[in-house]
Amino acid sequence: MLWAWRSEIYGQVLPTAKKVTYRIHFKRIVNRRLIMGLADGEVLVDGRLIYTAHDLKVGLFQDTSAF
Repeated sequence: MLWAWRSEIYGQVLPTAKKVTYRIHFKRIVNRRLIMGLADGEVLVDGRLIYTAHDLKVGLFQDTSAF
């Protein structure tokens, strides 16, 4: 994540969590030298919403071998 305009935290990820789900709802893709997505996002733990972020700016990569 490069940037989040507004975020809200409702809980946390504990070691007892069985499943963590990340959802990104893309609103726009900017395809320039850096490919960037503008989106809203959510994190759920065991089906329960614990985090929301609005107006995210995320970098998008095709090749992750350099990581």
